[in-house]
Amino acid sequence: MGKTSGVSMNKLIIDERQWDIDELPVDIKARVGRMQEVNNEILALEMRVAEWRTVFQGYSNSVAQDLDARGIEPVESQAEEPTDEE
Repeated sequence: MGKTSGVSMNKLIIDERQWDIDELPVDIKARVGRMQEVNNEILALEMRVAEWRTVFQGYSNSVAQDLDARGIEPVESQAEEPTDEE
């Protein structure tokens, strides 16, 4: 997993080495194609995670505002929790 790799503009890049995809054997081109599909799925999932984090933060902000507006005090504040360094 420590290897860096990517595919862009008909170039395959792995560990700072570069190949022209058009010049690769058919079986390797197929795997490179699958790499592109997997990478696209990863990017789509990362976008969905970012969207869900935004939704979560919106709910969190809304709940905090409602609690403050209703004067509901927290049981304790995390800022007041002792740390191991104390």
